[in-house]
Amino acid sequence: MELEEGALFLLRRSKRIALSTSPDRIPAQDHAVAQTISHTVDGLPLALDQAGAYIEETGCSLSDYLDRYQSSRTTLLKRRGGTSSMHPSSILTTFSLCFERLEQRHPAAADILRLCSFLHPDAIPEEFLTELRDETAGLPSLSETLSPVALDDAIVALRHSSLLHRNADTRTLTMHRLVQAVLQDHMEEQTQRVWAERATGIVSEMFPDVELLHTWSQCQRYLPHARVCIGFIDRWHLTSHQALRLLMRTSGYLREQAQEAQADILAGLVVALQSHSLEASSPDLITDFFSFMRHAYYQGKYHEAGELIREKVARLEQTLGADQPGRIYLLIGQAFFFQIEGKYIQAEVLYQQALTIENVTFLYQRLALSEEERVGGVGLPHIGFVLSLLGQLSTALGNYQQAETFFEQSGSIWDQYTTLKPHLFKGPYLHGFALLSLIKSQHEKARDLLRQEQTLLAEILGEDHPIRADNTNALAQFALSEGEYALAEVLLRHAQGLFEKTTGWNHPFAARTFHIWAKLSVVQDDIGQAECHCQKALQISEQICGGNHPDTAMIMKTLADIYRLQRRWAEAELLYQRVLIIFEEAWGTIHPENATTLESYAELLQMRDRAIEAGALRSQAQGIREEYALQNR
Repeated sequence: MELEEGALFLLRRSKRIALSTSPDRIPAQDHAVAQTISHTVDGLPLALDQAGAYIEETGCSLSDYLDRYQSSRTTLLKRRGGTSSMHPSSILTTFSLCFERLEQRHPAAADILRLCSFLHPDAIPEEFLTELRDETAGLPSLSETLSPVALDDAIVALRHSSLLHRNADTRTLTMHRLVQAVLQDHMEEQTQRVWAERATGIVSEMFPDVELLHTWSQCQRYLPHARVCIGFIDRWHLTSHQALRLLMRTSGYLREQAQEAQADILAGLVVALQSHSLEASSPDLITDFFSFMRHAYYQGKYHEAGELIREKVARLEQTLGADQPGRIYLLIGQAFFFQIEGKYIQAEVLYQQALTIENVTFLYQRLALSEEERVGGVGLPHIGFVLSLLGQLSTALGNYQQAETFFEQSGSIWDQYTTLKPHLFKGPYLHGFALLSLIKSQHEKARDLLRQEQTLLAEILGEDHPIRADNTNALAQFALSEGEYALAEVLLRHAQGLFEKTTGWNHPFAARTFHIWAKLSVVQDDIGQAECHCQKALQISEQICGGNHPDTAMIMKTLADIYRLQRRWAEAELLYQRVLIIFEEAWGTIHPENATTLESYAELLQMRDRAIEAGALRSQAQGIREEYALQNR
């Protein structure tokens, strides 16, 4: 029965309401509890009839029955009551007889039913049964992989008994929750544990490598069953390699979906399992490391997570050894970490190492499952990802021509990637190339790239994800550059809403939001508001990125410009001097931002009647621009 139908049946069967009572006249509390009971027994008519008979016979309340059911389910399911003549046997007796007949006639069907009782009752993938491997050890009836025909035969028996339902369109099975409960309750605890371990082994084997990314839809399909098995791991303290693997892969997938609280809980269980001297496989350690890096980036916690990242690096280096090609993931992860810390030179060296022929070959071997898929581009996203990060890095270093080359190479790879599904790794290409296009005043190109990124992120990550805020920031920056000030403010408020829903304001992307807002306020001649926004941006950036990070220095430069407009010359001068020191440490003296900062500083000195010093700074800025032009011909 449907939820509402079952609730009404229970209320009438228990004589809580008359048959003629209209649903809108049922007391709200009784109605709500009746719906809960209906959901708990999965709308099974016999279970609702038995519950109604118990309530009628004992005179207990609906809430009292629900409490008793949750604490003494087996006892209640055995009891039929004396007020029914339609079906004299209890649910437990009925199901037990049905299952005994099934086991005699079709042992494989009985084992399938047992196995399904330790998975989520809804949408059990048929491939859990047709692609079984070593996890079926100890199940004589399922000792070999079930063929589709053998599965059909078993399901015929199960459908005749109304114990399992099949959805042909989704290739999934559905089982009544009450049938699951009865089967589990009918087993000794040790037998329950054995079946829980088998289910965990199967889901662990089937749960895909999150690092492949194109498998995320499959991860989502298996996630409810992984959650059930993780409950068994926690309940019975299962300490197998399959349990460890399932925890790591599920945690990695949840991180990708920005469900960090749940991922952290699973990470704690991983640590507990590793205390039993369990060691994950190299691929799973790589996946854990790389997904943790992305998670730290999404949440803006890469500085906070620095020590843990270094621990993961050390463990991977020890596991992989010096020559294993899988070290490409270490190179990418470490380079990415250096890049977001503002250590650009170290990052560039590691990225270049990652793109050696040996590493690219390894990516194809690991990610391309067949020659056909290799031609189709399965191995390409990681290469495109590294090229995109190199493009972003070159942009930060002021090497715009080189950055454009990297982005074009990355774009060529995405053109070759023929899969119909969008890929998250395309995001850095679209975002980075858009920001470079803005710098180069290629506004239409920037608009198109940012809109493509917006569509991509919405399709893959949904509406509420912190990384979408950075796309919104870039769109606001674009609107500001186009003089569309009202649109820029709307976009910044949208970014603000994303932070409030996800990470809060303690995030580098939030610092960018306030920084753009400060620039918007300057062009709108609201200097007081500009200072307020800029101070907020600086506070966040200093706290998260550190006071000597180039991103922090960029905010300081804007604040110095605001102080100059406010004629707070001494404060502005100190900030300009500090910004120049940070910039030179990050990317040397030959950089466009160095020249821009020197020119702003010179303007300040000119306003303070220090013309000779101002002239010297302008000459220095001109020298930087000329040298930069020579280096980037």
